[in-house]
Amino acid sequence: MRKVHFWYRHPLATYFSIENIFHKLEEELASQFHISTERQVVPNISGSFKGLLANNKYASRSEQGIHHITGDIYYITSHLKGAKIVTYHDFVLMNRTGNPVKKQVFKYLWYTQPVKAADIITVISPQVKKELLDITGVDEKKVRVIPNFYNPFFDTIRKIPGVTKQNAAEVLFIGTTAHKNLRNAILALEGTGITLNIVGRPSEENKELITKCGITANIFQGLSLPELGKLYQGASCLLFPSLYEGFGLPIIEAQAAGLPVITSNREPMSWVAGKAARLINPLDVADIRSAVINVLEDTVQTALMVEEGFKNVQRFQLSTITAAYAACYEQWL
Repeated sequence: MRKVHFWYRHPLATYFSIENIFHKLEEELASQFHISTERQVVPNISGSFKGLLANNKYASRSEQGIHHITGDIYYITSHLKGAKIVTYHDFVLMNRTGNPVKKQVFKYLWYTQPVKAADIITVISPQVKKELLDITGVDEKKVRVIPNFYNPFFDTIRKIPGVTKQNAAEVLFIGTTAHKNLRNAILALEGTGITLNIVGRPSEENKELITKCGITANIFQGLSLPELGKLYQGASCLLFPSLYEGFGLPIIEAQAAGLPVITSNREPMSWVAGKAARLINPLDVADIRSAVINVLEDTVQTALMVEEGFKNVQRFQLSTITAAYAACYEQWL
């Protein structure tokens, strides 16, 4: 069987989205295209130059072949032997770096140098492609947009919600880092009687705001996929007013499950959602509030939105995305 080396960052307890994506992709490549994958996990986290140097040394001992850097550890790219494919997910880490010197070092090691060394660069949305081109000036011909896929599990929990009473509503909110915009979601639901189900670890500030606004909120952490599925099934809608994303996977998970979606009118969220979501200004609390109430009360339009969601997610099926990655490898297999 033909083989591709998949390179992963050192395991982190709270970050595993990249692994979830590519582990599932490995299975599909084997069954659909008879391409095997060998996992390579770097020995250190990327939090220090010592760790970076050790990871580069580990990568330099790689065998000739096809190497796919799945995310985060882009700085190892030039140290690998053979064909090199790099996948960029977003630019959150660089955007968070306030020190201008550190930012330039980070830019060089994670972006400028890797894109020069890579043979193919994949990005998960047109927005990430635009940012990558702006940051690095890389030749656009090297870049391919290959979106994320949603786990087929969400097809198995498909349902059409029928909430008619606003005071019985439960809004699902996934992610609690600053750019997920939980604060504005809390403010928008004040006084509505709507329950807010949060997946993640809210800051102390947001916990205090929940109490101050008198909102009933349930907080969920460390959920299994079936447990997350139950939250999707029990929710009245997904509220995803993010300020920044590389993609926005919860949008298509919700659409596949038959859940109405409210998300930001920014890229890439609007691209991912297609015509199957209520788009809002994530900075406008009143707009968020109005959208939630409208989705809950206008059951006819909400049902149409859900049907459009079933159509939209066809773009993001596992088999389609796997075929796109397989096409990247074929020239060397």
